[in-house]
Parts: sequence; C-alpha cells; structure tokens
Amino acid sequence: MPSRIVLNPELLQLVVGMNRILTYAGHVLLEGTLAFWALVWPEGRSDRRLVRLAAIGIALFIVGDEVTIAFVIMSTTSILVMVAPPHASAEGAEQIVLNAEGAERARRRP
Repeated sequence: MPSRIVLNPELLQLVVGMNRILTYAGHVLLEGTLAFWALVWPEGRSDRRLVRLAAIGIALFIVGDEVTIAFVIMSTTSILVMVAPPHASAEGAEQIVLNAEGAERARRRP
C-alpha cells in the first residue's frame, strides 16, 4: 500500500488551486504560441523567443499534469473530493466520492 499524504482542507484547496494555475498557464503559453504561429506569423517558428515560450508552455503543462497524477495517487482523498466546492454538504461529497474500493463495489452491483 503506498504511503498517504494527509492535508488539511485549506492546504488541499491551495495545492489544487496552484496546480490548476500552473497547468492553465502552460496551456495558454503553448496554445497561444501555436495559434500565433498558425494565424498571424508562420515564419515566427524560427524566432527563438517564441520557441522558448512554446517550450515553457509544454514544460508547465507536463509538470502540472504529473503533479496532479502524483497528488491524486498519494492523497487520501479522491479527485472528486478535491474539486468539490468547499460549501458542498458532507452527504453530497460522500455520494460522489469513488475511491478504488467504492468503484469496485459499484461494478459488482446488479
């Protein structure tokens, strides 16, 4: 059984929010640069600054995705609990949580 990371809810929300910002920034840099090259300045692919922006976007996007995967695997909560709004009721959050055991039990139900 892998080790688990225990975070209080406020720190959990901060980590998830910062990871979203990192991933979205990478997506914007990558897609924005590609769109600029495709629509405005196709010859700009040889410009080192734009190539660097695209590379930074790729790196941020990959790092953000890997952090998300690692965080979900090592966390005691599932991804659905992490994205649930803080004002959601405990009963509602319990109904949407699908951990490995719950998913397996749900598959076995007739």
